[in-house]
Amino acid sequence: MFENAFKNTTQGAIEFNISLRKEDNKNVQITFEIKDSGIGVPKDKIDTVFESYSQLQLSKIKPLGQGLGLKIVKDLSVKMGGNVTLKSEENKGSTFIVELPFEKRKTDKTKKKQCPRVLA
Repeated sequence: MFENAFKNTTQGAIEFNISLRKEDNKNVQITFEIKDSGIGVPKDKIDTVFESYSQLQLSKIKPLGQGLGLKIVKDLSVKMGGNVTLKSEENKGSTFIVELPFEKRKTDKTKKKQCPRVLA
């Protein structure tokens, strides 16, 4: 997703944000957001960007890659219990949002023993 943002943004900015969306005693849901001010995706193509071998010909330059990156991101996110969405407006930019659940690590509340100091 970063590579797509860099390839399609010649002027403007690319932002990466991470935020805590939900939290309970055992789990958290983290949102990763990649936003660019690039060329954007036409509305009629938004549903196809997560398909295998999908490449958008949005300029005279031939697309790079195989068209599998976003499909892999989507499949992995879903397999992890999350999701990926795209908000985009042609000639204004795109925002990819990845939401993933994580189990909180159990902490050992017992005090750890310190190693004795050896003085020479």
